[in-house]
Amino acid sequence: MGDLQLDGQKVAQRGLLVCHLVLPERLAGTREVVWFLAWEVLTDTYLNIMAQYHPYYQTYEISPLARLVNESEFSEVIALARQQGLS
Repeated sequence: MGDLQLDGQKVAQRGLLVCHLVLPERLAGTREVVWFLAWEVLTDTYLNIMAQYHPYYQTYEISPLARLVNESEFSEVIALARQQGLS
């Protein structure tokens, strides 16, 4: 695996890039994911934190999932990742 290596056009050639979708009310287990990456994998792991969650279909009937991720929740995840040394 190793560190993320990009070519001259900034296209990943090797390494690890993790995409993590943030869910409302911390339902995605983000704290645990960030901790695992920082302490069990590598702090040089790149973490793509995504806030694109959008409720569809029957998720509107599930209270915690019936809304978008708010700015505060997203900012909290960014701060947490940075505190743990992730990029």
